[in-house]
Amino acid sequence: MFDTTSTYEILIYEQDYIVRESLKYLLKDLGYQVTATGNGKDALSSIKHHTFDFLITACKGPFYSGLEIVSHLRDQQQAPTRVFVLTETTAKDELLAHYKVERAFAKPLDLEAIEKTFGNMKTQSDEYLVAS
Repeated sequence: MFDTTSTYEILIYEQDYIVRESLKYLLKDLGYQVTATGNGKDALSSIKHHTFDFLITACKGPFYSGLEIVSHLRDQQQAPTRVFVLTETTAKDELLAHYKVERAFAKPLDLEAIEKTFGNMKTQSDEYLVAS
């Protein structure tokens, strides 16, 4: 019997409360387990003490920027974490390459694009678990 009830875990680091909570509820509705924080100290602590399947982070933030968190994650991680960046910059290609970011979402956020991206990933991951 295969376990198809696995819950994928996401860490959201976004200082804007409304954006953070919108993402949190959207992703919970898609079946993800979500940890959300608004500052870099908490984000850094979370990744030091827990392994996440996904990280969604803004580029900027208090105490540590999201990009500093991504760098720390890449330097310290033992399991691969898929990283997504929320950005106001147009230099998305540089972000993707330098920080090994899977995708950058432009601000203001298109929640439908995020829902589609994470809905598709969850479906693909669940199908992989069943086939394994």
